[in-house]
Amino acid sequence: MISMKEFKLAVYVTAPTLRGLNEERIKKLIEKFKELGVVKIYLENYRDGIMLDVNTMIKFKEVFEREFEVAGGMAIGTWGEGWGEMENYGFKVACIADERNREMVKNVVEEQAKVFDEIIIDDFWANWCHSEKDVKLFNSMYGVNFTKGTLLKMLRDPVISRLWCEYSSSLVYNASRDYVVKPAKNVNEKVKITLKVAEWREDFYHRGLKLDKLAEIFDNIYVGTEAREYTARYGSLYIVDYVKGLVGDKLKGVWFDTFIGGEGGDYGSFKTYLQQFILSAFGLTEEITLFEAGDILDPERRSLFESIMENKEKVQRWREDIREYASIGLKRIPLQHFMTQRFDKYVEDHLGIIGIPLEVSNVVNPSDILLITESDIYHLDIVDLLNRGVNLMFTASAAKKLIEVLGDTALKILGVGNLIYDSVSVNALTRDGKTFYWSYYKRQANFPVGPIFSLNGATPILYAYNGVELHPVVFQNTYSNSKVYVLSLTTYLPYLISEFYPSVARQIIRDIVGDHIGIRAIATYPFLFSLIIKRDGLVTVLNLNDFPIRLTLSVDPKRYKINNIEGMKVLQSNENEIRIRLKENSFGIVRLEKV
Repeated sequence: MISMKEFKLAVYVTAPTLRGLNEERIKKLIEKFKELGVVKIYLENYRDGIMLDVNTMIKFKEVFEREFEVAGGMAIGTWGEGWGEMENYGFKVACIADERNREMVKNVVEEQAKVFDEIIIDDFWANWCHSEKDVKLFNSMYGVNFTKGTLLKMLRDPVISRLWCEYSSSLVYNASRDYVVKPAKNVNEKVKITLKVAEWREDFYHRGLKLDKLAEIFDNIYVGTEAREYTARYGSLYIVDYVKGLVGDKLKGVWFDTFIGGEGGDYGSFKTYLQQFILSAFGLTEEITLFEAGDILDPERRSLFESIMENKEKVQRWREDIREYASIGLKRIPLQHFMTQRFDKYVEDHLGIIGIPLEVSNVVNPSDILLITESDIYHLDIVDLLNRGVNLMFTASAAKKLIEVLGDTALKILGVGNLIYDSVSVNALTRDGKTFYWSYYKRQANFPVGPIFSLNGATPILYAYNGVELHPVVFQNTYSNSKVYVLSLTTYLPYLISEFYPSVARQIIRDIVGDHIGIRAIATYPFLFSLIIKRDGLVTVLNLNDFPIRLTLSVDPKRYKINNIEGMKVLQSNENEIRIRLKENSFGIVRLEKV
């Protein structure tokens, strides 16, 4: 019996991999699955035009169900020869607006429902296309007369972008209901259908994945937690919290692969793979699925899967320690944004690897500190939030967008006058104009910050210095008894998370959030680490570097009492702070009890 906190490890087997299995390879796979502690197998019948018939799927089901739980899978969004219209992104995706593709999807679904009582859909199921058929349907729905070229240009406009998201979502919803869920349940009334969505959460709405609505027709939701190389790995946890905020208990599992992502390359690094596993597991879903079985037989990728074997037990113990799921941190409301062109996409992932704890919640209370991003300006009533006593932290582009939308009211909210510079090149940061912080050790002298505003009531917290002038890059204002913060450090996110910005840039943000939630991490070097704070007093620090780190957790004694410390090397402890050391690629736990 799997407990609620204990995850079930699963493996997805693609149709091409299944087709290439013989008796010897099946035996090797089963051995590897057992070594990993795999409990469940997903067997796919369709991908990229490769379709395995019912008899073949029954044969594989019978083989694997002797040792494991077995369910079905399908990549129905992928295109194959003989299908209808498609678009090519380096991988070919089927256009859902084409009736020929919908009929092909229906056939795949019906065939798989004859074999399995549970089926998962790989994440290609979305509206990837802006085809002539799509344009015609869009024009008809909204009474406009765009060409394809004009529509693509107009998607930068917030009104048209919102309409496209509505169109795309209705298309995916109706196709899912009429060509996926209904046909499957007509064939097998017991079948449960899980929709798996990808890791690119910022584009969900544009591609028709309105998750709160889709959760109404699918039995379960899964989410991809791929970190990829050169991305901020905290996204492997944040996306779980985000999707959970949209679909609630319908979120069943997470899934990630071994690939590097982006252009070129094959499989990713040991470090990235291990960190995405740990952070994915911290999302506390019922299942964790590895994609895919063929990679497990690849000797060059063996170390990646061994990293799971070596850390699985420790992660399970961490999950068992949690008494309450809810986190504490810089709060985010889980919104599905309709604007895809913006400067602060995936900002949460970046904040999460510089030690900013994050909390995703639909409930916002007075005294909370809430992160506001550029697209939030179109979704939230900023003035109402401030009047309710909610403290707001604006990204750089969100501050600019607020002024664009609210005009003079925005200037009063932010406590600013004119926009002086979009960007300036500086060589140091300072809190007081006396002590200066430079880029860390043998780095380029100058780095960009911005936008730079003239302040009109706001109080500067951090300045940038170019050798002549001081420019406020973090500042605070008070509006309607709420605190308002602006971070002119988020326009250039790669600098914020690297050694090119002095450490004080990251510490200032940790300090602001920590002052509001009662606990913060203090690091004097450009470390990358994640701080995960649960409401029950469990605090986890994950080291994202290739070397051991030392840092301090500063705790407000009015809110927490230090009760027990485990899993970390403690250098010093008193009622106000804990100084700790973490080995590379490790995480440690501090148990803090509320007074």
